[in-house]
Amino acid sequence: MSLKISLVALAGMMALPFVALPAAAQQSCPAGQMSLDGQKCVTLQAWPNRTPLPDGTVIAIRLRVINRNYQGNTEPWPMWLGVSPKDNVTINAVDANLTSRNLFTIRTFSPQGQQYYDLPWFNMRASNGKFVGRVRSSTGGLAANFDEANAETFVRGWNPQDAAKFAGLNYAWSKAPDRLKTAINSGNYYAICLSPFNVGIKFDSVDQWLSGPAPSYSCYASGNVDYYVVKG
Repeated sequence: MSLKISLVALAGMMALPFVALPAAAQQSCPAGQMSLDGQKCVTLQAWPNRTPLPDGTVIAIRLRVINRNYQGNTEPWPMWLGVSPKDNVTINAVDANLTSRNLFTIRTFSPQGQQYYDLPWFNMRASNGKFVGRVRSSTGGLAANFDEANAETFVRGWNPQDAAKFAGLNYAWSKAPDRLKTAINSGNYYAICLSPFNVGIKFDSVDQWLSGPAPSYSCYASGNVDYYVVKG
């Protein structure tokens, strides 16, 4: 009996109370830099339109507002574009702080000497290693589950008033040279704006990426975004 009591007492002495560890502090960055994943500092430089970038350049895109209905009413939505934290495939914009899921590695298409037509065109490889393209349905979705040949060809406006537009040609990346040739020869060129929408009750994500109707495929106010080159 005395041995049993001693063992119980010893067990009680050895049991330590659970102490929760404090959450990791966010990386404090100097002026002109931003924390990535809360762990390292990176530099963000505005990406001007009409500016081709070297293949392999990393960019980030931040929304300004989001549409709450199809009449164009908006709410502030300063979130970073990226693969969804839920499935690592769907393109969403739910991160207020920059994370690795919000980084895209791009390749641009801009034949030397060629102007207009919203050049340079570009594709985007997401953090999951796949390229971003359109979900071929009526949902207006974007997803990072394509190979490069079938990735969406993204564009920005050539004119200053259109420089902030987030848009695409609705053409596979492998067809970009043919699309430009057709535009030059026929004058038949248009880009389809990708304006973020959330029209649901739960205001927590981007449900759709839509444009105005044909033939103009105009942008809603939410189609304006900020483009950055990420270094470091």
